[in-house]
Amino acid sequence: MSSDKDRVFFYNYSIVIGLLAVMIIIFLVLALYLGVDEDAVALKQSTKVSANTVPVGVVNLLDEDAEAVEAATVATVAAIEEPGDMGQRVYNGLCISCHNGLPNIPKVGDKAAWESRIAQGMALLYEHSIKGFISEGGLIAMPPKGGNMNLTDEEVKAAVDYMVANSQ
Repeated sequence: MSSDKDRVFFYNYSIVIGLLAVMIIIFLVLALYLGVDEDAVALKQSTKVSANTVPVGVVNLLDEDAEAVEAATVATVAAIEEPGDMGQRVYNGLCISCHNGLPNIPKVGDKAAWESRIAQGMALLYEHSIKGFISEGGLIAMPPKGGNMNLTDEEVKAAVDYMVANSQ
């Protein structure tokens, strides 16, 4: 009797293994038929990478005279730029982020908000803009150079001049 049970077990076991093998073959065929074209995926990924890594600028490597050329170029550009243009450039690039409606910060063009500040004198406005300022109670905070320490004092003064001229 045990040999009949063994025979039935091996028969059922063979059927199960056979069905599993058939299912694996069906899945492999479906995967090959419906699968992803790896060349197309690689091309799409390389296109995305190329689009996301477009260079912003170009670096030119020069010989040892590069520092002199760069210094002369910066000096020439600074000499060409008018103070009014410089003030507007700095204002639009940095100052506008706070002086365009944040609470307790004077908005450019708001004569009432600037009147008391202008009355204190330009020297104090320049000092607060260059060195920074925190009002009593801490309601108003002006970071040094507007938070951009790469600005020169002349650029900060030009921005202050621009804001004052447009707020009188």
